[in-house]
Amino acid sequence: MLHARQGATPQLSTFEYFEWGFVMSIEQNTDEERIMLGRWIKKGQGLIVGGSPLGDAYLDPNIERPEDVQQKSEEYVEFDHDAGEQMPHLKGCFRYELEKYYRDRYGPYLPKE
Repeated sequence: MLHARQGATPQLSTFEYFEWGFVMSIEQNTDEERIMLGRWIKKGQGLIVGGSPLGDAYLDPNIERPEDVQQKSEEYVEFDHDAGEQMPHLKGCFRYELEKYYRDRYGPYLPKE
């Protein structure tokens, strides 16, 4: 349950965020889609977790990674699941399909962060 003091913006835990269904879908062929998909492509470059379809990335516990790569991989998996929720029309598509989709609609340049 949320208890907010007067004039404060309530903060939701991750559980409450998903339980209440506050995930906003990103419309197809919009600037928001271009930015989110571009960020997803950039974040997954060079990571072993990049072989899963959008929304289904996971860390294989049998693969040892350097500490910095492990942290980037964990961040990517979390971002991947969030991107899959926000872009359900692309969820389940593999990287090569989404890179082509991005190039065909938005050109060869990824957004700057």
